Amino acid sequence: MEDPSQPPFNLLDASQGVVCITSHPFDASYAPPITHIKLLELDFDRLISNRQMRHDINFNPNLTYSPNIEGETSETQKRQADTFWALLEQEFNTCFASDVDGKPNSFHNCQRIRQVLSEIQNILCTLVPERDMELVQEMLDAELIMQQIQQRILDYPLLASNIARMIHQHCAPMRDQLVQKMVHQIGQGAMEKDVAALVLGVRDLFAVLEAMKLDVANHQIKSLRTLLVADTVTFEQDYFLGRMRQRRFDVDGSCKWYTRNQRIWGLHERPMTIFVRAMVGMMLPSNELDRPDTFEFDIGQIDMLRSELVIDLALKVCSDVLTSVAYVDHDYRSTILTGNVEALHHAIRSLLGDGNPRRRLLENIDSIAIEIGRCLEPLPNRNHGARQVIISKITRELRAGLAMDSGLWQYHEVIAREHIWRDTLSRMEHFTGLSIVAVANAASDKSPAEDRQDYSHISSLLAHLGTIHWRVWSKVLYEEHHYLTLQSEGERRLGTKRVRTGFALGAMARHVRPRH
Repeated sequence: MEDPSQPPFNLLDASQGVVCITSHPFDASYAPPITHIKLLELDFDRLISNRQMRHDINFNPNLTYSPNIEGETSETQKRQADTFWALLEQEFNTCFASDVDGKPNSFHNCQRIRQVLSEIQNILCTLVPERDMELVQEMLDAELIMQQIQQRILDYPLLASNIARMIHQHCAPMRDQLVQKMVHQIGQGAMEKDVAALVLGVRDLFAVLEAMKLDVANHQIKSLRTLLVADTVTFEQDYFLGRMRQRRFDVDGSCKWYTRNQRIWGLHERPMTIFVRAMVGMMLPSNELDRPDTFEFDIGQIDMLRSELVIDLALKVCSDVLTSVAYVDHDYRSTILTGNVEALHHAIRSLLGDGNPRRRLLENIDSIAIEIGRCLEPLPNRNHGARQVIISKITRELRAGLAMDSGLWQYHEVIAREHIWRDTLSRMEHFTGLSIVAVANAASDKSPAEDRQDYSHISSLLAHLGTIHWRVWSKVLYEEHHYLTLQSEGERRLGTKRVRTGFALGAMARHVRPRH
């Protein structure tokens, strides 16, 4: 049986504009892979209560739900689904075998067929208007259909056609082909007693129903995006205030994070400047990740930005190694101008692929060295042995330069830090007078000039992320009475953590705007 207490879907990969969903494990001996319980997460009330989705929708106007078909969990679920469909085939085999053997008493074991019928009815009822629900319930009466199967009078093609007719009235046109395929498979399976084809048709039917739920959910998200974005700050303040009142959220770590950076960058700097510098510090690959709990909804974005910065810095190190080898070795000095640096960067990105970019860099240093060597066009008097010497030299310089404590890496990281924090602060200051909807629209309207050479792709997203965070938390942690600037001796005696939490709770309660 399913455990409805577990969350049926997880949110993943929102930064790419797709909110992947994956259902929790099901009992393959009883329930089909797709059930109305699992699809409840796509209902309207669940959608607008989904905190991560409501945050992520700020960053991508085309955010959509999509089934998660990658990863170890999805592979496990696929195996469980295959097990269920194989068991369902066995039940249909029993049904068709009874036609020959005259053993209708075997039907009491066909619980999966009954459950499939029940789930199709339940899911379809969530997709049709109320006026059609009674028709769906009559058409998919599980008890009646099971009796018809037992008496060998069920018209499978007619049932499939009736379901298809109902689906056609409410599904998007792009689903028509899959619906027609479902009707054909079920009809063929029933007429030829081809159980595999019949079950394949049932699988197609569940796929159509899931797609319809996704279509409805994605349409609702698109239609409501402006309203959801406009309510982002108040929604998140309400959420954190509720957790703080329940003593389930502590701002002490966030206060310490800000205070540490305040001491680094100057006690009398503007709060927003310190905040931006602190945010940029989270991005730097050579820094240990120091992410306060108040960035709860930005974990995926921050990890993505750190990975992007690792790759960007690595490409600059690779370009420097190319230049260094070319100019030290005079035979190659004139050839660097013909080397296609853009192609080199593309090749290196392809080598890194997905996954942890730092680990992938170290695993592929030899291959990267070869790609750099290809940018140095070999001269006629160079033999293979001499070229291998050059490749070995490139490899050594890469290993040294890609070390995060190396002078070369630190040089590029400092330049990146200075550019990113200044650009991010400038963007956030520009956003100050804009509504949160206008901020989202401005941030999504990226200029073609925002490329990787000046890190604009990082500062643009960081400014958007920081603006939302600032509006949720600035009055609580960064501005109110300059609480974090000067701490009294009395506060230290009482215990900084307790005072900070109590102050933040009171400050947020005062600044949260009532929701209607």
